[in-house]
Amino acid sequence: MSNKKASNQIFTIAERLECGTFSIAEAKSLAGVSNTKLYGDVQRGLIKIFKRGSASFVRGPDLKTYMALTETIEPRRRRKTLEAAE
Repeated sequence: MSNKKASNQIFTIAERLECGTFSIAEAKSLAGVSNTKLYGDVQRGLIKIFKRGSASFVRGPDLKTYMALTETIEPRRRRKTLEAAE
């Protein structure tokens, strides 16, 4: 009898936006922004990233807030990205 948790749990994007994390590539795709735009906004304090070793990540709630901020700027690009993800 093993007490191991399943390591392949699948979470929805909505669940991850509430309490998960996203890679930089995932965050860029969901927010509909370029690498340059995302890192520029990090420098301006609009979104926070954190490091795990050499990899950078964005917390779900921070990405959710950032997406709300950028929604009025590039809604068409984000809509296409989200439709492709579904």
